[in-house]
Order: sequence, then structure tokens, then C-alpha cells
Amino acid sequence: MRREAGVECHVRWTERAYRVCGQLTHYATSIHCSQFRVFSYSIILFGKAEGRLLRWDRSGAIYTEIFDWTKNPNTLSEFIWRLNSLTFAQRGYNTTVTSVLKNNKGVGDAQSTLAVYMDVEKIEVEDLRQILVNDDHATDGQPKPYIIWKPIWETKTLFGRSTFGFVCHDVKRNKLVYLKDYWRTDFPGIEKEGDIYRDLLEAKVRFIPELGPAGDVLSTPEHSLDVQCTRTQDYVKDGERKCIWCPGTPRVKRYVHYQLVLNTLGQPLSTFGSTRELCQVIWDAMIAHTDAYDKAKTLHWDVSAGNILIAPDRSGLLIDWDMSKRVDVTQQRQHSRTGTWQFISTGLLLHPHARSHQISDDIESFYWVLIYIVMKCRHSAIKGQSQDMQRVFDGYRDVDEDGVIRGGDGKLSFLHKLMLHPDTFGFVPEPCRQIIEELRTLLKTFYDDINPKSIMPEPQVERNVRTEVKDAHEKLCSSEWVLNLITRNLESKNWSDDDGSLSKNIVGHDPMFSRGCRKRKAKDDDSPVEKEMGLSFNKKRRGRYPPKGSSLSRYSLSAVSQSFPCPR
Repeated sequence: MRREAGVECHVRWTERAYRVCGQLTHYATSIHCSQFRVFSYSIILFGKAEGRLLRWDRSGAIYTEIFDWTKNPNTLSEFIWRLNSLTFAQRGYNTTVTSVLKNNKGVGDAQSTLAVYMDVEKIEVEDLRQILVNDDHATDGQPKPYIIWKPIWETKTLFGRSTFGFVCHDVKRNKLVYLKDYWRTDFPGIEKEGDIYRDLLEAKVRFIPELGPAGDVLSTPEHSLDVQCTRTQDYVKDGERKCIWCPGTPRVKRYVHYQLVLNTLGQPLSTFGSTRELCQVIWDAMIAHTDAYDKAKTLHWDVSAGNILIAPDRSGLLIDWDMSKRVDVTQQRQHSRTGTWQFISTGLLLHPHARSHQISDDIESFYWVLIYIVMKCRHSAIKGQSQDMQRVFDGYRDVDEDGVIRGGDGKLSFLHKLMLHPDTFGFVPEPCRQIIEELRTLLKTFYDDINPKSIMPEPQVERNVRTEVKDAHEKLCSSEWVLNLITRNLESKNWSDDDGSLSKNIVGHDPMFSRGCRKRKAKDDDSPVEKEMGLSFNKKRRGRYPPKGSSLSRYSLSAVSQSFPCPR
């Protein structure tokens, strides 16, 4: 046992210790991303005869004291014997997912429909799994069966929400649907996403998908009262800021395994047929956002490129309402910022603690979605454009004393035309450029009291500037002005029909699916640009364009929608 900064600690946190812990975390992540797991165990042997036992789940890891397996061999042998005697559920497997047989109901239909959607010649039965989805509001209390192939990954991290996406076959209705599988944060005041969807549909909110079964995942198909949840948080005492097992300030959350089925199967925003269709889809998503705010008093809080889809009728859909918040709720629900880093508003990135999330922040996020998708999917070969994109959407500045990452410098520079000058958008039709430039002007005025060089608010002295800023704030208090701007330009005749996305493939399985078993990549040498931005290998997100003919995953356009300790 060692003492660090007055706190007794069982690990000496040297640089080598951090590397080893990172490697162990990577191994555990690979297991959880390649298997259907609730938790897992690890045996770590090091030194000449020392070892520890670890238990991993989405909240973190707990570990034993060091034991000498040569002097006390019973410790290791007894653990292995007990582990071998446990049931599959007790070993950490998700038993609501099982293999399918050829004679199972719906297997033949699942093979054909999934093969057509995934654009593959044939799907083998051995690659299929049946998953039982619980519905909190079901009258019969019986989970609904779905057949899945390979998941479309949203995130490949172990800790946190660990969201997976599946295009699956509905056995009872014989159709394809979308299944969202993730670990919801179990905090007071945070509603289940299925309940939010039900409220939105009851309020007749437009341009949102049809909801299917939604509920917490049962511990086993036979137990309807016990659900799958994390246990790590139980080992951190309430109110205990520091402890010997967790150096620093532990903020371990409780997560509950949750599943939700959307009967409307949409395509990624990156598959737009033309820039006009892209603007129309964003307009539809803004209508959904406006309806939710006006009719259901709900603010989305996570508008991003991955959360806007194109429906089969080519209209827009706004999804992922799990982070949304009721307008009349004032108390803080989580310690960290909520949203997708690339699309969080400039103000919230610059000053995370200055104010709460407002409707203007969501409206601004729609603007960054438009810029991001246009530049990623209809790019032009302009020197330095990739670096500018990285600075605008991925750059960050520092970490404050509470451990919250601050950024927004690149977005503020963009608004002041210091990055990605208007000439950069010469490859998009005039109506789309008009939308981009008018919104850029409005947002620049909105942040007129912030100097892009000092990134600090400055007092305004001219009366006319104050009036313009006030007018900009009024326009962003609702979606009306922005919707009218898009509507006016959609009516233009200057659109082009052949400027669709360069990434038109329907979403298939993520090529990263097979990479989970690989070892960690060695640290890259940071380029001068990355060094200037302060981006390390583990924290930077490259601003590259999609390769020709590639398919952007439904959620690969952005970081996972979750509470962000840092943009990774």
C-alpha cells in the first residue's frame, strides 16, 4: 500500500502503470465488444509470483489486493473452480441472446431480408442470433424475439453507455427494424428513452420514428423482476470523495442495460441524394425538434449528424431522445457535459459552466450538422481544408479545475471567417450557400461579445451593436427564423440534382467489427498541426474525408452521444 497526496493507494501511478492499465482495459473492451456481455472477470499475473483478480462492467473495474499465487495457490485455484461452477448468467453472459437453429421460426425470412439489406450474397445460420427484447409496457409480459446478424457499432468503448445498433428481423411481423442496445444512466430525473418516445408520439410530434418494444433487459429470460445493471458503483461509499481503491475523485455511475426497437428503419444522413434533399431533411428534423419543444416541453440536448436519419419516403427523422430533458426540469442530472462534441454549440464549449443548455444551443447544432455533412460528403480539394475541419469540429483548448474539457475556438474562428472562408463552399449550390452564410452571420452576431483571439467576453460600447446582438438572441429563441430561412431557399430553382453524397451505400456491417481482437496500436508521431492543436494520439479524432465508395456507419459520423468527459 502506498500513499499519494495524502491518500492511501494500492497502485503507484507511474507512466508504465498507466500503459498497463490501458492495455488491460483494451483487452476487457475487446471481450465486451465481441461477446454479448454484462460483466467479465480477469486474472492478472505479474512480477515473479503476484496476481490480482478483476471484475469489469460498464461502470468501471474492481480488483482484489495483491496475492502470492505460489505461497497461496488456493486463492487462484478456488477462484477458477468457483467460476467453472457458475451459470452462464453468473459468469457475465447476456442470456437473452442465443444462437438460432435452422428450424427456428423466421430464420429463413431473416436470412433473405438481412442479406438484401446488408448487400451480401448469403448469410449463414451460424452468424445469426436471436435476441429477446423486453417491453416495460407490455400487457403479456413476454419479451419479443428478434433475429440479428452483425451489429453496426456506435462505440467500441467498455465504460459508459456502450451503445450498439442492430438492423434486425422482427420475427412476428416479418420485417426489418432497428434495435438500439445501450446502458442507460440510472440517475434521478433521467427518463427512459422509450417513455420519452411515447410522450412525443402521444403529443403528435412529427418526423420521429415509430416505436416498438422498449425496456430494461432482464437478467435472464425467466426472471421478470431482476434487470441487468452494473455493480462497480456499489463499492464506492456515498459521499466518500477519496478511497484507497479509487485514487482521485470517483464519479462512478450506475448503468442499467436498456433496449429499444424503432419500427421505422432509416438511412444515415450521409446518404442524401442531393444538397437540396439534405437541407429538406434537416428542416424536417427541426420540425420534430420544434414540435417536441412546443407540444411536449422537451428539449433534445443531443442534435448531431448521427441522430438525423432519412426515412424510406426520403423525409427526415430525429432520433436518440435518451439525453433529452423536460423544459421545466431545472436540477442538474449529471456531473459532465451532455452532447456530441463535434456539434455542441460554441457557447457551451467555450464556457461549460456559464449557463444551462438552451434551445439556441440545439438550433446551432443543426447548423454544425449541415456544415459537417456538406464538407464530409461533398468535399472539394482545397489546401488545408482537412486541418481546418479538424480544428473547427474536433479541437479543444484545455481542461478546467473540475476536469471539464473546454473548446469552441475553431467554431468561433469559423463564424468570424478565419477558417473555412465562404469561398470554400463554392462547390455547393447557391441556395445552400445562402443558408450557410446567413446562419453564419446570425451566429457571429449572437457571439459578438466574444473575441475570437482572446476567447473572452468583451463589454460592448456601441448601441447599435447591442441592438443587433439582442435581435440575434431573439431569433434563436425559437426555430421559426431558421425554418423560414431554409423554406425560402428550398423554393429556389437554382438547386442541382446531381450533387448527392459521395457515400451512397446503404449501411452495412461496420468493418471495425473484426478489429476488436487486435492489440493496441502503437502511438503515432503527432504532426506539427496536431502538436499545435494539443492533440495526442488517444484524444484526437482525425478529420479525414470518407474514401470513395465507402459507407459511413449510421453512427460513425460523430462521437457517441453521451456525457463527454473529453472529446475522444
